[in-house]
Amino acid sequence: MKLPLASAIDLVHRADHGALASHATQLPGYPFCTQLPFVPDAQHRPVLLISSLAEHTRNLVADGRASLALADPGADDLLSGARLTLLGDVARVDADEALVARYLRYRPEAADYLGFGDFAFYRLEPRRVRLIAGFARMGWLEAEDWAGAVTLTPDDEAAELAALPMLAGARWLGLDAYGADIERDGRRLRLTFAEPAADAQERRRAVAVALAAQGG
Repeated sequence: MKLPLASAIDLVHRADHGALASHATQLPGYPFCTQLPFVPDAQHRPVLLISSLAEHTRNLVADGRASLALADPGADDLLSGARLTLLGDVARVDADEALVARYLRYRPEAADYLGFGDFAFYRLEPRRVRLIAGFARMGWLEAEDWAGAVTLTPDDEAAELAALPMLAGARWLGLDAYGADIERDGRRLRLTFAEPAADAQERRRAVAVALAAQGG
C-alpha cells in the first residue's frame, strides 16, 4: 500500500525521541538498540547529537547502517497509533550555524553538550521507510520519496517563524511545508496542515487554520 509521504513526515516531527538500532561491535551480528532524542532537519531527516564515548556511536562509526523506530507520542494504544521505522545510513555531519540553531531551538538543553569535546552531530539519511498509519494501513516509502519532500531554506524558515504571532504559554520550534512545531508545557506538539503549503502565504493561512482547530 502506498501511503502519503506527509503522514510519515508528520510523525517524524511529532516524535521527539526514537529507538535507534545499530550493528553491535561488542557482539557482531546482533542489533544494539537504544533510546535517543533527535531533531528533524530542514529536509525532515533525523539529526542526533551523540557522544563518541557512547556504545551506539562506536557502532555507527564502524557501520553506519541503522534504523530509527518512532511511535505516535499521543496514541492511547501503541498498536493502534502510527508507527514508523526509518532505515538508512547514519554519518557524522559538520553542522553549520543554521543546523545548530535549529537543534537548539528544539532542544535548548543540548547547549551544555556542545561544550564537551566528545559530542558531535550525526544524521540519518533515509533509504527506505516503513510506515504503519493505523489498522491495515501500512506500506513502504523510498529514498526518492523522501528526497522529493517540499522543503524550506533555513533563511526562509527563520523569517517566517519571526512573522508568526506570539503564542500564549508556548513557543515556536519550527515551520515547514507540512506543518509547524511548537512546545507547550515541556511537550513538543505538531500543527499539521491539511495539505502541503508550498509558499509563505499558504503557510501563514495553514498555521492560522491549525491554531484555530486547536483552540489556540
